[in-house]
Amino acid sequence: MIWRFIHHFKVVLSILWIATIGDHCYGSRPVQKLEFKIPVKGGTIYLYSDSYAQPDNDCKNSLEFLPEGFNFSDTVQKYPVIIYFAGLGEQWQYYDAFKPKLIDINEHRYESGNPSVVKLMRHPLPNYIFRKKEGLKLSYNKDSTEYKFMVLSIQCLRTTQVADYDKFIENYFFVKYKDKIDFSRVYLTGMSIGGGRALEYLADSARAMKIAGTVPIAMGSECPYTPTFRAGLTDREQVTCDDTTSNGGYHGILTNLVMNPQIGVGFFHGETDEAVPVSVPKTYVAELNRRSGDPKRATGIFPFGGMHNDSWPRAFDDKNMEFEKSTQNLYRWLLNFKNHKAPGPLPVRSLVVQSAGNIEMITWETPTERNIAHFEIQRSLDGTNFLAIGKMIARGNTCQRSRYEFLYKQPNKAAYYRILMISKDGTASYSPTAKVTAGH
Repeated sequence: MIWRFIHHFKVVLSILWIATIGDHCYGSRPVQKLEFKIPVKGGTIYLYSDSYAQPDNDCKNSLEFLPEGFNFSDTVQKYPVIIYFAGLGEQWQYYDAFKPKLIDINEHRYESGNPSVVKLMRHPLPNYIFRKKEGLKLSYNKDSTEYKFMVLSIQCLRTTQVADYDKFIENYFFVKYKDKIDFSRVYLTGMSIGGGRALEYLADSARAMKIAGTVPIAMGSECPYTPTFRAGLTDREQVTCDDTTSNGGYHGILTNLVMNPQIGVGFFHGETDEAVPVSVPKTYVAELNRRSGDPKRATGIFPFGGMHNDSWPRAFDDKNMEFEKSTQNLYRWLLNFKNHKAPGPLPVRSLVVQSAGNIEMITWETPTERNIAHFEIQRSLDGTNFLAIGKMIARGNTCQRSRYEFLYKQPNKAAYYRILMISKDGTASYSPTAKVTAGH
């Protein structure tokens, strides 16, 4: 069988090119319809429909805030990003019950025949950006550097899976702004069911590697994300999470946050919230602090009185200094966190290792490539100390999904593999790590 395996792959190093990804390609921006361009203090809001109109994805529309001075041609200036997940009432399938067509902003009226796009402006964070006459402060100095936030708000179906949010973020937003995003400072937040999504996004290790911080607000989160939530259960029962049946959800989130201590975690939840008991985020805070061995690993802010399920106006207010021992607002607090492990735009993915005797085949993919020089294949016996075992020249620039294969002969031992992708400008990013056990 081993010799058949080797014969089947006569060429030790080979490159296979497979399906293209259409318009979502470096060098061209995804086709979309601009509904509104609204100048506000500190920048400009853009409302788009059909931002990522793919038949297998229920995320359609987006609101994007670009700070003052933003210029696509300037590839040096990079911006931190806040990605905002909307609550239930702002999902696009609910516009039949609520059909707004007009937006009044600073005495200017904007009209659209697409009510669902108009609803994007009802999201608390976007609403704060354009409603506050003095402007929402989204520019802060840290370590003698000025950081101006970009903001993305996504509109999807209520039933949309987190994987679809991720496709929207990576295949649309990261492609469109690939030269402008500071990929070490990508932050998540959201309200209600969107707050739950901002946490559930971290249940997958590859997704978690992209994020520097998350702040779920009044999180509409089940534990571990089951439709039976609030079905007559007591508070104690609501937060009893069985790790053995939760490979994603609760267990996956906590595991990835323990493994990635660089990711900042903050919960903002009203003590008297009527929709989701405050015991849910409090359990996350206590359990993450316990598992990590750090009593300050997670931040929990639970204001009391009059909050119910509307704590988000208080959380998003830049005048609200309840973070970092009442010295910082939400935005300044996020900048305390930087993810040095962040892989950057469209990294190496789908790393798979197959073993037959003492021959192992390592395969990986890139969705697209831009100015990629080569790949270095690395191997480790302990998952920490890696050595290079091979090198492969990259295709370099392509709008196609690319698949690479590398064969390696080694003793029949358990090992870890990863791929280092090196660009022509010297920048580099790692793939997730794959493990192969002895005898498999």
